[in-house]
Amino acid sequence: GGTVQYNVMNAMFAIAIAVGLGIGRETVATALKTFRMNIDNTPGRLNEIGGFPFRVIVDAAHNAHGLNALVRFIDQLPVKGKRIINFGASAYINDEGLKAFARQAAGHFDLYVIKNTSNDRLVILERRPFEEAPTILKEELILCGVPEENIIVEPDFWVSLDKSLAKAREGDLLVVTVRASTDGKFKMVEKLEAAAEMWG
Repeated sequence: GGTVQYNVMNAMFAIAIAVGLGIGRETVATALKTFRMNIDNTPGRLNEIGGFPFRVIVDAAHNAHGLNALVRFIDQLPVKGKRIINFGASAYINDEGLKAFARQAAGHFDLYVIKNTSNDRLVILERRPFEEAPTILKEELILCGVPEENIIVEPDFWVSLDKSLAKAREGDLLVVTVRASTDGKFKMVEKLEAAAEMWG
């Protein structure tokens, strides 16, 4: 509906490229009218998972810039209950990058569930101790004024999702971030869809 400004910008660039390549205007217009943001077309990009008594959105906001864009969209959504984010940043991001990531989230949610973005402990341990990145995120959130009681640190990728779902209630909004470059986003969607079936 045009509420996601960065997607409007993406569409404008796509139109310009298509016209520049000589693709007919009618074809471009048809593509714009029929395109839908969903798991098949845009996996990990603002995928909404139905079936819960609360709203669940999955997005691959994996750096400060991406999270800023996501938060600007989320802030526009009417939410009757709590705003919950299940998020984490890659262990390969340096400390300042992790802090910048946390600053983008600070103040926009009622509950923060912090995780590692991968459940592959070996990959994480190549870069830093398993709990270090989540701890840095938590400390920066607190420095930004987020009450410590509103932060849950669960480094394990899947356990953090279970804890987030357990905290959500009817009317809440749960935002779950995933890594765009791995199959984790597909596994996350599958797990959420399975959880939604159990909820029903």
